[in-house]
Amino acid sequence: MRNIEPILGLIIVFSCACSVLYEIIWARQLILFFGSPVFAVGTILSALVGGVGLGSFYFRRLADRANRPLRVYAFLGAGLGIFALIFPTLLDILNAICVLIYRGLSPSVYLFSWIRFLLSFLVLLIPSALVGEMLLLLGRAAKERCAGFTADRLFTISTLATSVGCIAVSFFLIQIIGLQSSIYLGVVVNLILAGIAFGLDRSWSETSVDFQQDATDESETASTGEMLRLLLWAFAVSSFCQMCYAVLWTRLLTAFLGSAGYAFSVMLTALLLGITVGSLVFAAIARRVKPRINLFGLIQIGVGLSVVALTPIFGHLYGISRGLHSAFGVGRIWEFVAGILLMIVPTILIGANFPLARRICASAKSQSPVYSFSTIGAFLGSLCAGFILIPLIGIRPSLILTGGLNAVIGCVLIIRNAEESQLFSGTAISSTILTGGIGLMVLLWGNSSPFLKNGAFWSQRMNDTLVEYTETVDANIATFMDDQGIYRIYVDNDEITDTSRRGSAPHRIIAHLPLLLHPNPAHGLVLGFGMGITSHAMTQHDVRVDTVENPDGLIDTARKYFADVNHNVLDGSSFNHTVNDERNYLLMTPKQYDVISLGARHPLVSSRGSNLYTADLYRWCKRILTEDGIICQWIPLTWLPEIHLKMILRTFIEVFPNATIWYKYTPDFALLIGTPERLKINYRRFMGRAQIPRVHKALVVDDLDGMSLLDSFLMGEKAVQTYAGDGEIHRDNHPRLEFLQSRTSPNTAHINIAGFAKYRERVTPYLANYGRVMSDKIGVRKRIDLYFDATQKLIEGQIEHAKGEYEKAVGVLNQAVAINPHDNTIRYNLGAAVALANKDYREELKQTEKALKQVLQSNPHDVQKHVELGVTYELQGELAKSADAFEEALKYDPNRLELYSLLGPIYERQERYDDALRIYQRLEQLEPNLPAIIFGAMASIYHFHKKMLPEALQYAQKALALDADSWRVHNLLGVIYTDTKEFEKAVGAFKAAMRLAPNEPMPHSDLAKVFLAQGEYDKALEFANTAISLAPREPYFQEQRRQIESAMAAAEE
Repeated sequence: MRNIEPILGLIIVFSCACSVLYEIIWARQLILFFGSPVFAVGTILSALVGGVGLGSFYFRRLADRANRPLRVYAFLGAGLGIFALIFPTLLDILNAICVLIYRGLSPSVYLFSWIRFLLSFLVLLIPSALVGEMLLLLGRAAKERCAGFTADRLFTISTLATSVGCIAVSFFLIQIIGLQSSIYLGVVVNLILAGIAFGLDRSWSETSVDFQQDATDESETASTGEMLRLLLWAFAVSSFCQMCYAVLWTRLLTAFLGSAGYAFSVMLTALLLGITVGSLVFAAIARRVKPRINLFGLIQIGVGLSVVALTPIFGHLYGISRGLHSAFGVGRIWEFVAGILLMIVPTILIGANFPLARRICASAKSQSPVYSFSTIGAFLGSLCAGFILIPLIGIRPSLILTGGLNAVIGCVLIIRNAEESQLFSGTAISSTILTGGIGLMVLLWGNSSPFLKNGAFWSQRMNDTLVEYTETVDANIATFMDDQGIYRIYVDNDEITDTSRRGSAPHRIIAHLPLLLHPNPAHGLVLGFGMGITSHAMTQHDVRVDTVENPDGLIDTARKYFADVNHNVLDGSSFNHTVNDERNYLLMTPKQYDVISLGARHPLVSSRGSNLYTADLYRWCKRILTEDGIICQWIPLTWLPEIHLKMILRTFIEVFPNATIWYKYTPDFALLIGTPERLKINYRRFMGRAQIPRVHKALVVDDLDGMSLLDSFLMGEKAVQTYAGDGEIHRDNHPRLEFLQSRTSPNTAHINIAGFAKYRERVTPYLANYGRVMSDKIGVRKRIDLYFDATQKLIEGQIEHAKGEYEKAVGVLNQAVAINPHDNTIRYNLGAAVALANKDYREELKQTEKALKQVLQSNPHDVQKHVELGVTYELQGELAKSADAFEEALKYDPNRLELYSLLGPIYERQERYDDALRIYQRLEQLEPNLPAIIFGAMASIYHFHKKMLPEALQYAQKALALDADSWRVHNLLGVIYTDTKEFEKAVGAFKAAMRLAPNEPMPHSDLAKVFLAQGEYDKALEFANTAISLAPREPYFQEQRRQIESAMAAAEE
């Protein structure tokens, strides 16, 4: 056949493209299998180089002996395609084996990763060996049939085809058709190529052409056996370093790109493109330069030096990509380009190794050990980087150590070469020393990691203080604190949570809501420990709590800095934590759970987040739920286009068709609740549990109570299905959410909320047990309607809030408060809107603060300015700074009475009661005739906080003497008399308070306590009922009535 060259060239191109297609897809599948990108990439690269090396080594003679290389290639290509088809089944078998090992041995995460490595390595060795043999056979065919087809040309075509295939598969094909369809396409191409090769083989003639070798392609053989051994070790070390770089660069890019799959593809693209360019350029140079060993040594030093020097530049990837965005337009492609640019110099130099090594050892006798040593080095490099270096010493030290090793072996080669020259030796030694010096500077370069500049948080919160940075195998954990004392945790680019009211609320609500909805919860699971807020909230419901989290560094961070919000839940007897990948835990655990709460992670920030929103994960959750189990999924409304929001809903309802949506709390998020059957809410049980003191206290933190939480019901299952509509599903096989980056999406929260609002429903049809008689049911319905109407206005206000129209939001939210003044969730949203609307006012306060500080720098004794600064701080809510300013003013003017009146209440608001009492006592010494409000405050501190009843009674009586018309003073006296067992005086004081304020419920409730203590249950119940009638939505009074009724029942028995 005359035109065999172009056909054979196409076979080589598409064979390489298919090989890289399988590699990329198997890498993605292994990332899910391991739950660790680093271990997965180390495994796929180890299997690839090991298998290709093994196939090339053992099948080389077969390729040389094969009279019909294309026929053998056809059979091997068909075999590779068949293996690709059955690989998902093999992976399922490996998962089943891992489940048995996990349940039988419970190995540590690290040990279990080695077990996974062995299993997956043995499976992947087969296709890798097939690929190695297929390339050899194609080379043999080209050697025999294509005139002028040199080894360099074959290498260039194969690497270029592989790099183009890598780009096409990674950034286009998987996004368009998914993983499995891409595999099917690769198999079809493999079979077509096998058919073409088989057809060419039938027309094969015995006549062959010479495989061209350049006249100058002579072996630069070593003059001694010792030099040859050194060369072999140099090839091994060079290959070792190259594979180390591949794993380490992938880990670096994962922190920047947020997707391990993308990171692996970008690394592979840069490596292949660099090798292509480097081999092309240096193939010509290698033919002309005679001292090739010296040149090879310089290349090794150049690789090491460039890797070490570029390592800190990776810290500026975010800034480089922003610059490319500004210059060439917005698009995620520039993030990939930024990563490739930083790797292109060392990868081009790596590409230079291949033509140089081939010509240094061109004799047949020396090529086989060269190939073997290189293969072993590459295998050990990918294995050691992923499983040893990163876990033991981290990323930057590993890169510097590997780069240094690269430079040292190059230097040794040049020094030991028989053709040594002073110029080469001096250059080698000085360059190696320079590499070591730069490496040392990089290691000592501050305490912060270069990754910290890559996260989007760095551009948003420039003034935050770095508290701690932790580098784990698969993630970088950064803890920051802002000037308000708010802590934030970032895992790579993803802000996990913060300690503010708004930031931490969703983490508590995803625990409270499903537990209150469940009929009898006993065991809960939280996927993602975070700061431990969700776990602590679950423990308030007296259930056993398991959490799963990877990376494990979050646990230490939570223990150090977030004990005040997780209340040391890690030390609780009902709490158990497992360090593992969340998906793998769901697959392997034998436990069953009543409630599963999925941690609040945005699906578009990273693949780690998007992997928690797949239909596959929901099925695994469903498998370990009890018969009446409930799952709760947090859904962000910010930075999530509505089309992707609907995709998440469709994915969820595919597994949980009875899903309901709950929304109200803030404009930032909603909750999906999945139940096995249509949701049915036992009203009395729901409200009763919400009023349990521990639970009620936990809800109050987020301005919630039972009724407000119940009112957050938004859509039933039919409304959810109608809103979500028909469309695409997010699956492991087709991870659609991974291909959209949240930071480049517009803020569409107002669009999402408005879309929700059109389908809003009342919760009433889902209620049961909400009244024994019709009048009770009517009362509950009226209350639900009241909340529903007010929340409708709340949602309208939240839409304006999300748009940034804060003044409009304030107006609408004021209407909501007017409709239902008892809903504290509405009040919270109103306060947040007011604060944002008053942004200009706050800026004015900041300017005033700045001006006062400047005055005090020049005149620190200016008492009035200290007072004004204290007031300015108080208006900004900075009470500690306000107190310090007033104390400073008192230092210079201790007789200024109004300062004490200002400072005492500030200490009370900070719950610094000893300091408040100290201030009031000093004020009393200066002015004995104080107003009643000061004596009342002192009495309250002595009573409630110091437990000093005589002093409390003394100051309460002083306050009463000055203001006999204050119901609060009378009520306080009654409380004190109750504690001193002077019940008759207590009754008189409470009745006096009732006369002065007949519509206040507290005197009635406190009087009920007196009669309960005396065993007069009828009177106690009477006054408790009066308190309830005055404040029907206050759960405290409802609980008091239940206590009285229980006491009455016990007395009757």
